[in-house]
Amino acid sequence: MKTKNLLIAVLLLMGTAKMYATDLCVAENGTGGCYSTITDAINAASNGDRIIINPKAGNAPYAENLTITKTLQFLCNVEGGQYAVLGNITITPAANRVVVFIGMNNLQGYLTAIGNSPAGAR
Repeated sequence: MKTKNLLIAVLLLMGTAKMYATDLCVAENGTGGCYSTITDAINAASNGDRIIINPKAGNAPYAENLTITKTLQFLCNVEGGQYAVLGNITITPAANRVVVFIGMNNLQGYLTAIGNSPAGAR
């Protein structure tokens, strides 16, 4: 009976291992233990994570092309503020993939999707 209870406990832990999203931060020059580029944060992120971006000094842009292959949220660290991005943003569509941008000012570049979208998806 103890073995059965242990097995159930292990299965429950495995099922909830990634229940909560992780917050990753991006800041100019990687200050405060944050990533220095949005791309580095995307590469380190898992599906469902949030990437919280600090605006650069003088609202200078993060000059990089972004490729997103995961469900992610991108948020400005300043309430009501904006972070600037200068570059193309490419999202690879997949079933149930959701990408959210809040507080982004894309100064120049394109937002595109590559590959085939799942049926009924945008």
